[in-house]
Amino acid sequence: MARTNSAAARTPRSVSSRVPRKPASHRRLSSLRRGRRRRQTCHREGAASMNQPLSLPGCTPEPLGNYLKALGLFRLVSEQADPNARAWWKKGCLWLQTGLSRTELEEFFLVGVGTEKSPVYAPTPIFAPWGGRPGFYANGNTKARERQQRLMQTAHVRFDQCRETLQIITSLLAARGWIDDYEKVTKKDATKQECIRACRMIVPPAATEWFDAAIAMEESETYGALFGTGGNEGSTDLTNNFLELVEDALGFPTPKPFSNEGLQAALFLAPRSAGSDVPGGQSFPSTAEAPNAGQDFVGKTSTNPWDVVLMMEGCVLFAGALTKRLSQYGKGKAAFPFMLSYVATDASGESVREQPKQDVKSEKCRAEFWMPIWNQPCSLADFKAMLAEGRLQRRNGANAEHSVRAMEAVAALGVSRGIRSFKRFGLFERRGQGYYIASQLGDFIVPDKPVRSLDLIEQIDEFRNQAYTSLREGPRVPDRVLYARANLEKAVARVLRRDIGADGVDAASLVGVVVGAAQLEREVSTLKDHSKMLRPCQWLCGLWQKRSNGLSFDDGTEEFRLASAVAAIAPWGKVERAGRTIPAVDAIRCNLLPISRDTSATRYWNWDDTSRSAVWSTSATLLDNFARVMQRRLIDTTRGAGVGLPLASFYGASFSDLLKLWNQQLDETRIADLIHGLSLMKSWASDDEGRAGDTFTPDLSPTAVWFDALDQPHATFELPRDLSGRDLLSATDVQAAFELPRGYALLKLCFLGGRLPPRPIEKQAARSDGTEPYPSASIDILRMLSAGRMPDAMSRAAAKLKALGYPTLIPDAALRSAEFDLAPSECRRLAGLLLIPIRHPGALASLVIKPKPF
Repeated sequence: MARTNSAAARTPRSVSSRVPRKPASHRRLSSLRRGRRRRQTCHREGAASMNQPLSLPGCTPEPLGNYLKALGLFRLVSEQADPNARAWWKKGCLWLQTGLSRTELEEFFLVGVGTEKSPVYAPTPIFAPWGGRPGFYANGNTKARERQQRLMQTAHVRFDQCRETLQIITSLLAARGWIDDYEKVTKKDATKQECIRACRMIVPPAATEWFDAAIAMEESETYGALFGTGGNEGSTDLTNNFLELVEDALGFPTPKPFSNEGLQAALFLAPRSAGSDVPGGQSFPSTAEAPNAGQDFVGKTSTNPWDVVLMMEGCVLFAGALTKRLSQYGKGKAAFPFMLSYVATDASGESVREQPKQDVKSEKCRAEFWMPIWNQPCSLADFKAMLAEGRLQRRNGANAEHSVRAMEAVAALGVSRGIRSFKRFGLFERRGQGYYIASQLGDFIVPDKPVRSLDLIEQIDEFRNQAYTSLREGPRVPDRVLYARANLEKAVARVLRRDIGADGVDAASLVGVVVGAAQLEREVSTLKDHSKMLRPCQWLCGLWQKRSNGLSFDDGTEEFRLASAVAAIAPWGKVERAGRTIPAVDAIRCNLLPISRDTSATRYWNWDDTSRSAVWSTSATLLDNFARVMQRRLIDTTRGAGVGLPLASFYGASFSDLLKLWNQQLDETRIADLIHGLSLMKSWASDDEGRAGDTFTPDLSPTAVWFDALDQPHATFELPRDLSGRDLLSATDVQAAFELPRGYALLKLCFLGGRLPPRPIEKQAARSDGTEPYPSASIDILRMLSAGRMPDAMSRAAAKLKALGYPTLIPDAALRSAEFDLAPSECRRLAGLLLIPIRHPGALASLVIKPKPF
């Protein structure tokens, strides 16, 4: 999969298929040479007059066995009958353009085309002397040995390559002294590796294709999962089954009576009356003795020999190669075309338990395959080139290692041209230990152009890579961390699917990515060795804050708007430490987790277990956490110098949203999750720059006062407008400002992140001239509220504002009256509400500050 277009840069295979061989041992038989000349004649005639394309309804993209069967048919026709053949997918099945008619296609597989019986299908030599129950040994599988003997006794030219390979392997085993010791080869790893390497060196070229598709040699052998573990599925020897089904289909020398109808059923979906008891293996789950294994409404079905024979012939195309790929162990590993590690992507039936584990041997999913679907005629040479490249390449040049990375590669058009979609299949352990079935995981469409969301997703690449390699099921990684990591990958997959789809990506899906990353951070922060497992996510750049490429992150909910205002609270002040300048009070993210930054300019955060700023508690209510955060930030202002209070935010909340939060009409858990997620975005405001809030104080003098049916007073106001005539405050916001607790307006003016709004002026809006004072630190007021002393807090706030030139409308005696008093629990909630930056602080000033004369 990691091969590039450059032949010079292509990674060599572990053992070259062009190893010199003894001329006498591997010279083509004269009968094969005569057959080749006859086929070449047929090729030239077929090229001159192509028949109408053949629709093959038996060769569907799913299950996996049918897909591989279609490739096997395509490969055999192109290599042995018509090199000009072309194939493509259309209307849910394979179409074949060839010089062979339907009758000739059937003859090619059964007996040979025409009166000369040429060309004729010659099975690929598929033998595994290291397998579970081979027939090569004196003390091995008796039935398999007898079947090999019948093969050697046949004289048909179609079996010449099989007989030659069988004879070479038998001679090798005898020469090494292994022919009488079955267990020495199959049970001992060192001897098994030696046997594999020796066989790979001396077998004919036709057999090396099977070797390369089944095994890639490293320090130890690595298996291509399509052939199980080197030709075994549990205790089942696939090579024995292949030879048995070849005998049923072609005969040594007489085929089974149902061979002809079996071929028609395999290719054209014709009915068949009989089959074989030999299981079809992992690629044909319906033939397995397991409940709910297949796609049909019946139990186990008999095996069509032609299905399995053609399926294994198709697997031969997926030859492996050694490649350097991101892995848990950081070294080269074998890669097979479009073969990946499995990661849950929010599809039905997926489980976190089947993802890669620390102990590779305990994994429940052997591999995932992305099988390409193309809709234009393609030659076998072109298809082999695509498989040789096996390209699922991301924009940074790295090859996809797992499911979600493959989605990113496809979304970036990092695939071969002409592929319109991929069929995803996972090999899951479903029939007991060591027995797998291929489960269909859905389709993934190749877009016409790169999707817009990739620029955003790639900003958390480093964080996701580290999480994938370090946070796997095993010791010291609890389930909550596994599910958090899975939720992040599912969120990324959801964004990619929606961005490729017709509806496009929505704001909720985009926000789900940052919420998932923050959730994973939170879970890892509670682990003992969190600093060794995962580095905190870096700050995300402005693309996550702006409308990038038409993408919006605002889902239009009150929860999102409130979370945005809190999450954007910016760093404040400066302090010199160890020769570096850092914020005296960093962004609100430092109050959520025990993390810190080395300098104020860096985007990277580090774990800081000594931090006292992290005060957020998962067991506290939302407003209690808000109160803790504000108290901590006010205390931390003593570390350095700065202007104003460390509560500045680029965003501000509306009074309508604040009122709903106060009345407990919002989802506080979602607000908390959104604050953690949105805090990953780099705050725009710093010191006195970009603070939320308007630079005017509106005139909110009532134009009418009236009473409703319940004798409740109401007032109407002329809404303030800007110079262009646009309403600066909506009627809903004005009404909400009145319905908030009576003391909120006065107290909030003492906890603004920027300058105070201009003092009101009688009968007109007051515009800011930039000379307004900053509110002073008021941690004493906060502590009074936390203690339930509402009258004391009101009096203290009024005194502070009066000292700044903002006398209140409320008499001092009224501040201590029951009209403004709240229960202690409500006082503590109000203390938390004061943290939230607001959009229109001037509206509060017009309600509680005495206006200047006009």
